[in-house]
Amino acid sequence: MIKIGIIGLGVMGAIFAKSLERYTEAKLTAVSDINATLAHQFAEKYGINEYTDYDRMLQEEELDAVLICTPDQYHLAPVQSACKANVHIFIEKPLATDSQSAKEILALAQNYKKTFMVGHTLRFDPRFANAYNSIARHEIGEILHIRSWRETSIDNGIRLGGRCSPMFFVGVHDLDIMLWYMGCGVERVYAESGYGKLKKLGVNTADAIFATLRFKNGVIATLNTSWVLPKTQMVQRSNVLDKGMEIVGEFGKIDIEAYNIGISVQTEDVISYPDILYSPDMHGSSFGIYSEEMYHFLECIRSGNKPVTSMSDAYEAVRIAEAIERSAATGEPVYL
Repeated sequence: MIKIGIIGLGVMGAIFAKSLERYTEAKLTAVSDINATLAHQFAEKYGINEYTDYDRMLQEEELDAVLICTPDQYHLAPVQSACKANVHIFIEKPLATDSQSAKEILALAQNYKKTFMVGHTLRFDPRFANAYNSIARHEIGEILHIRSWRETSIDNGIRLGGRCSPMFFVGVHDLDIMLWYMGCGVERVYAESGYGKLKKLGVNTADAIFATLRFKNGVIATLNTSWVLPKTQMVQRSNVLDKGMEIVGEFGKIDIEAYNIGISVQTEDVISYPDILYSPDMHGSSFGIYSEEMYHFLECIRSGNKPVTSMSDAYEAVRIAEAIERSAATGEPVYL
């Protein structure tokens, strides 16, 4: 039995707690959050121990693994504590919101003897995984260029605007996927940002960041991110209202219409798109991409195999996102 603790009980902590219910070989035994009320609610729901201090949880509980689901800018310290406790580690994406912290996490992971996995979820999305397989089989030949976009609602811009940008909140997903598909790093980025809607609401962050990337093999990619779409326009449980990717190769192309999930429910007031991919409830159990991601983590613990997600790509995604933000702020290209 793999005994697991969760640090951070926000959206992702709750999703992974639910996902673990499916697996008889793993048991959630303790949770930690600085919000004592939230920690108590989880402890009562799952019949487990609660903490407001994750160091104390790691010291007092005989855990085999820990899931780090704290806010993005607060990943480094719990990772350091988890390494000292010598447990298997799952860290939610991105590694960090600055390249120095991400570099420190990468260094810890490279020398770690147990499973250390980053939660770049799109690698478990069957659409993006199938695209990777097609590219690996050279079905479209060498990649010539990539176009990607990801837009979310203004709720997220208001909620997170003081802590990060849309490039870090949603864009790192696409950066990780591009690195996976390309198999090489980025040498230069140029970006521009737009301010307006959020600034009028008192949130000093960009509404949108549009970036052009040149990879080391000469391939050009574009990535457009924003978080100002009206929340009343449509409702989707993933909170990402429009997203997709086009990969153009020598002999063809791959289109991933990631926003089209196959079901919509329309009422007098709104069109909703129920989650059938990421964390749907079916017959009382949690299935979907997050559940598959957690199953992969457990399998890596059991087998000793390396995770399909890459810590070095995760670090590069942070470095690229940071460079994009710097380019948007200065109006100049940034070389990596």
